[in-house]
Amino acid sequence: MLKLREQELRIPIGLSLTERDLETEKSQYHFGMFNTHEQLCACLVLLAEKRNERYQLRQMVVKPNYRGTGIGRLLYEKVESWCLKLGAHQIQLNARVSAKDFYGKLGFSEFGVEFDHITLPHIKMIKVL
Repeated sequence: MLKLREQELRIPIGLSLTERDLETEKSQYHFGMFNTHEQLCACLVLLAEKRNERYQLRQMVVKPNYRGTGIGRLLYEKVESWCLKLGAHQIQLNARVSAKDFYGKLGFSEFGVEFDHITLPHIKMIKVL
């Protein structure tokens, strides 16, 4: 999962995952979707905040040849269901502006103003469960 996230999210903008990024990996939840050949097609990272009542969705990525197939939506729906079972009330994320419409279709609302993060414009988005 780490390789896919770095390959699709960092390398195209001239960055790589840092030691600081990697330090928190063990304390986060990792979710993935695999094809029938057990190859990773999509993944994301989830960080529990506020006594597991709020989760931060991070680094969601779908392999290019699976984009537009619904696998990203399916992955998110599985993760949201998991969060609800644990009693979560909210999921939030910092979306790349280029992906905010995708998250909007999943029920997220924009919160605040755009800001730059890792060289790209982002917007905070929140979904109340």
